[in-house]
Amino acid sequence: MKFIIPPLAVLITVTIVLFGSPFRAIAFAIFWQDRLAVHNWQVLVVVSVFIAVTLALSVGRKLGAVVTIPFFCVVFPLLSVLFVGLYAGHSRREIMADFSADLQFQNSFWRSLHSAPVEWQFFLHAGAIKDCVPYAWSYRMMDMYELSPGVMFNVLPGEWLTDCDLEPPGR
Repeated sequence: MKFIIPPLAVLITVTIVLFGSPFRAIAFAIFWQDRLAVHNWQVLVVVSVFIAVTLALSVGRKLGAVVTIPFFCVVFPLLSVLFVGLYAGHSRREIMADFSADLQFQNSFWRSLHSAPVEWQFFLHAGAIKDCVPYAWSYRMMDMYELSPGVMFNVLPGEWLTDCDLEPPGR
């Protein structure tokens, strides 16, 4: 039992920092894999495992076996989020550049991990206005989608909507 508590404590701490909760990390790994449509992102997770194992074994040989598993519990999630986040962020930036919005904002992948996914969310991974039509980014589709009038007023900057003479429904 004394060998499992330190790595478990480290893993819980790292997943809280990266995902906001260890349960969110588990949900992303098991239940929400379809919420990121970046092609072959799972390969980056496997690569992260191999790199983390290699580094952990190397550090364990130098500092002692007792640090091997806790070190792995830090490095593996960090590398996974780093690699997948960089890949997803790069893909989003390329697609949004091709979209050629008049105005746009993008939140970091890391912030998205903490703020989404929830079905009723008022957080946008990215938002845009093109020809006075409001759009939001979906990692599930890896594309922009048009925002409904009822939602756009809750999530887009007010000046964008004012500049386009968009008004809330029912006015």
